[in-house]
Parts: sequence; C-alpha cells; structure tokens
Amino acid sequence: VPELPNTPHHLPSEDPHMTTGLETSAAKRNNGATVPSLTFYNIGGFLSRVDVAKEKAAIDLSYVTFIEPFALVYLGLFLRYHNSRGKYFNWTVPNDKNVREYLSRINFYKRFGLSSHDTEAPSLSPFSDSTPFNDVIDIEKRPGIAEEVGPRLKELLVKNHVRVDVETVCFIAEEITDNFAQHSGEQLAAMTVQWFPEKKWISMAFGDCGKGIRKSLAENPKYSYLEQQSDREAIL
Repeated sequence: VPELPNTPHHLPSEDPHMTTGLETSAAKRNNGATVPSLTFYNIGGFLSRVDVAKEKAAIDLSYVTFIEPFALVYLGLFLRYHNSRGKYFNWTVPNDKNVREYLSRINFYKRFGLSSHDTEAPSLSPFSDSTPFNDVIDIEKRPGIAEEVGPRLKELLVKNHVRVDVETVCFIAEEITDNFAQHSGEQLAAMTVQWFPEKKWISMAFGDCGKGIRKSLAENPKYSYLEQQSDREAIL
C-alpha cells in the first residue's frame, strides 16, 4: 500500500520469470538452490527444492540479502507446519549482516523452530501496543480476534505517521483475519507489516496453514465443482 496521495490503482508489476544478474550468479554458485532476495514470486520455488523426505533436509539462506514480507511469513509457516509434524532442518544463516540481525531481533529462529535444539514450545508474539513495524505477529484463533487486529494496526500506522487510507487498510486486515478464524480450520496464523519510508510504501502479508480458499468453498454444495478446479479459479 503506497503512501497517499499518490495511490496507484495497481501494484507494481514484476515478471516472475525475470532474474537479475545477482540472482543468476547466486543460483549458479549453488545449482540454482539459492537467490539473494526471497519474494512473493520465488519463495514457493525456493522451498520446493528443500527435500523434506530427508531426515535433516537443508535450508540454505547464506546468499539471502533481502526478504519480502510475504516470503518471511511463508518461510515461517513452512517451518512451523513441518515442525508440528516432528520435522526439523539443517540450515545456513544469511551471510548478510542486516538480514541475520533482523531475523535474530524478531527471534525468528526460535519462534518458527528452524532448529531442533530448542525443546521448549515456540514462543508467540501477539499484536500489542509495543509491536513495531517489521515484526512477525502471531494471530491466535479466538472470538473477536479480527476486531482486535484492526485497532492495533490503526494505532501502529497513526503512531508512525504513515499517510495511507488507514480505515481501508485496517478493514482489509480485519477481513483477512476473520477469514482465517472462520474458514482455515487452524488455530494459528501469522502476519507482518513492513514500512519502507524511502519508498513511502507499506507492505502487509498474512498467512496460515489452513485448508485454503478452494477447499473451503468446495465444502459448500453450491461450489462443489471447485474441487476439480485450480486455486486461481476459486479465488476469481
């Protein structure tokens, strides 16, 4: 969501097949298994190359120099999903100091069980009045959770003087949270809100490991035909 008043009608487009020279170089160094930026467009492919059938599959973050909000949530939930089934990974931390310190600052490794060394249950980080931008927020399913997220997000935006359509952004966050609580079948979701002051841009990502839109809709006889359709068709 860009800062007002120059709100575009469409998000910037990006060719999911286009790679930069840096991405190509990094990929060659590790047989295509690493990229410097984890994004909406490549996080799925990046994690699909992790051989989860192995006892201790490897996740190599060594060349990562930037993680987009969506990719951060996706990676966290990927780890949380497999950890809940007793699956842990060997991993290589980012060489980039900024990324490494950022993940440590939000306690990412322990919260999302990237290592099996921590035997305690992962600690949760709910949305509170002290939640900063760029943190990963845990959303627990409970009555009224959507109505809690909206005001917390509004407080965060107003406190930091972010000039967006606050009411609309908070409404979207509430609707996504309510959709998770009503339809995912899961008890826990995650979201993050990142503010890029130089670009005057705010980015919000939300994810859960639930059944998904297509499967949820297909449970309704009216939309049972979606069982044989793609997720894209269900969303449209």
